[in-house]
Amino acid sequence: DALIAAGIAYPQGRAKKVDGGLMLSGTWNFCSAVNDSTWNMLACMVIENDKPVDWVQCLLRDAEYEIIDDWQTMGMRGTGSSTCKVENLFVPDYRVQSMATGLPGHRFAGVEENPNPMYVIPTSSVGGHALGGCVVGNAQGALDAMLDWIKSRSTVQGAKMRDFQTVQLRIGMAGAKIDAARLILRNDCVDAERETAAGRAVTTEHKLRHKRNAALAVKLAMEAIDLLQDMAGANGIYQKSPLERIFRDARAAGAHIHFSTDMQMTQWGLVASGGEFKSPTL
Repeated sequence: DALIAAGIAYPQGRAKKVDGGLMLSGTWNFCSAVNDSTWNMLACMVIENDKPVDWVQCLLRDAEYEIIDDWQTMGMRGTGSSTCKVENLFVPDYRVQSMATGLPGHRFAGVEENPNPMYVIPTSSVGGHALGGCVVGNAQGALDAMLDWIKSRSTVQGAKMRDFQTVQLRIGMAGAKIDAARLILRNDCVDAERETAAGRAVTTEHKLRHKRNAALAVKLAMEAIDLLQDMAGANGIYQKSPLERIFRDARAAGAHIHFSTDMQMTQWGLVASGGEFKSPTL
């Protein structure tokens, strides 16, 4: 069975049209699971006369790209998201999918054969929600671990940790932030599926709202983890503590461009206030 690496939809590469396909070059960061995959999907901009004319994703065999062993990171180490490099590779047309023509969702290849709304939702709308869900699940794991730990902890004087109001406050606030983050992500997914099921193309404002919400959900999840990590104190710095890894993984995942609140909040704010936002990948 073919194993396909997590595709890189952001166009880090460049290509030019030739007879029967494209000539592709580029370097792609964050190719998750690439070492265990026999195929990879790498996005690029097609350039003509020094201008981008299309945004496409190319399907490549593992022998057609170089894997750079650079995934030495503080968190998310298990994803193996190494960098891939390609130089002057011919990619036949049948292994090229235009992402630009599918931005509204309803024009993606295969939609007529499989009209399920799940496969019509634009990736630029809720593509980051999948990773966002992992961050929220990570935060839930931190809360579960902390609750188990607190039940058996007491001070040297015999006072139970769960009876301290500061502990109760942090637990309550962390739980509320996690629940809120989960609801935000779920609401966006339901909303996107409902819109596409009704045959409505997702607008720029709608996409940016979803991206804004994903960034907020991850921010809430990371804040919950910070509350719990601080409460763990010195016990939370040992590698045997699940909070140590959860904290590192959250920081690594939260660095994803999808979750930059500075970017996502301002972009939606611009459009919501009557401004115009243009991006070839939205």
